[in-house]
Amino acid sequence: MTQEHTPIFVFENENKQLLGHLFISIKKPNSGALQPIKTLFIEDLCVDEGARGQKIGEQLFQFAEEYAKELGCYNLTLNVWNDNNGALRFYERLGLRPQETVMERILR
Repeated sequence: MTQEHTPIFVFENENKQLLGHLFISIKKPNSGALQPIKTLFIEDLCVDEGARGQKIGEQLFQFAEEYAKELGCYNLTLNVWNDNNGALRFYERLGLRPQETVMERILR
């Protein structure tokens, strides 16, 4: 299943059971002040809890990387919460490195 501007890809087993999904978008800067590069942004990559440990997340990520290359993207980016240690280890193992840090102060 795909949509033109924000493609959605799914990972199913041989019984058509949904085991994971990948939501992406393609980002291009609109400002003349930025280097015009095309980025594939992973909006969401999720694997069903019962299907974890089967390399499905790696396959979805590798698919995203190949898709980005086919589209001529310069890079692939995503956001991950700092306290999501499992996801941080997963993405670091796949070769991703921090690009920027967003900080906050809770006001309430």
